[in-house]
Amino acid sequence: MSAAIISGYLESHNGIILNTLKYILFGLPNILLLQMIRTLIRPLLDSNRQKIYIASSLRSFSLALVEVFIPIYLLNLGYTLESLLYFYLTRSVMHILLVLPVIKFGERFGFKKGYLLSLIPFFGYLISITMLADNTSSLLPLAILAESSIFYYMWMHLSLTRYTEKGSRNSQVVMLHTLSGLLGMIAPFLGGLVLDYLNIGAVMTVSLVLLLMSALSGLTLPEENNSFSMKSFLGDARRVPFREILVFGAHGIDNMFSVLIWPVVAYFLFLNSYTLLGAAVSLISLTSILAGHIASSWFDKNERLGLRIGSTALAIIWFVRAQFVTSAFGVFITNAFEGIMDKLTGVSFNSMSYENASRYSPVNYIALREAFIHLGRIFLYLALIFFVGDWVDILPFASVSNFMYFLF
Repeated sequence: MSAAIISGYLESHNGIILNTLKYILFGLPNILLLQMIRTLIRPLLDSNRQKIYIASSLRSFSLALVEVFIPIYLLNLGYTLESLLYFYLTRSVMHILLVLPVIKFGERFGFKKGYLLSLIPFFGYLISITMLADNTSSLLPLAILAESSIFYYMWMHLSLTRYTEKGSRNSQVVMLHTLSGLLGMIAPFLGGLVLDYLNIGAVMTVSLVLLLMSALSGLTLPEENNSFSMKSFLGDARRVPFREILVFGAHGIDNMFSVLIWPVVAYFLFLNSYTLLGAAVSLISLTSILAGHIASSWFDKNERLGLRIGSTALAIIWFVRAQFVTSAFGVFITNAFEGIMDKLTGVSFNSMSYENASRYSPVNYIALREAFIHLGRIFLYLALIFFVGDWVDILPFASVSNFMYFLF
């Protein structure tokens, strides 16, 4: 919705406060603070996109409270690195196996309904984590429950494909990242603080409430019709260039280096505190927000360049982590730079994916994207289980996965 429409609405309400608000938002010089407010407000005025932003941001905040700490919490309970890797391996295998059943469900009943129903097993997964008292329980049932989240990812990516606009897609994806980042900026630090001084049950309770709020905010989104046929799916699978498939796999690998391998390495080698780890992760969100705001309009015209600059810088950051980081200070410094460059890479990659999806059946393309992202993760888990003894030794491989973005 344009500023002219908003201005017309405001002018129809005679009042000093409303006119002053109009002047503040759209008339004052674009100093940094007001420019950021305008950047945040204008995309929200599309009601369907607003609901996606709110639902996704609340979910991101909810999971940011706990997600980065779950592998470390399990290791502190006495689970081995191998059992932890089999837990994540099972999750990725389940994700791939569920792709086609989830599409069929979405075709018949709608992805929004699937997402709302999937909250039941996902809640069961989070509650089960809090009930673990030692390392005697199998993690495999939890892995199966956790991958009910595939419904959310299909719903969210398809919604963004529909409700973001060609020509402005990058800046609109930046908006989602910015709102998620604003909440994510404090969530890991708060989660770590609660874990250190209370317990996982307390932080998980808050996370569950926020997840429920996230689902409620998406309830009024229209349910879209999604047609599916196996012939169409296989046809699109053959049409997607192999280089894009490689990039999807590399993205899955890159993501797990950031959310699993590096947090575990940083915690046990340098930080030894949930609060410090949370602060280090929060720093990524802070620098990411700043980068997104400064470059939001630039993204729409330079997405491929942004992807290449960001991925090259991230490759250097991972090399530095592998070779030179020896203290908590190094963790915080590299995390700060990761936040900036991950914004360039992540926004460009996602917006280009949504653009590419419009050339195929969006359902088919997003499903293939999700499947190959998890195939990349499976490759990483198997390498860690069978070939890598020390997780520090595999950090340079993250540099290789980042250079793969050049193929996109």
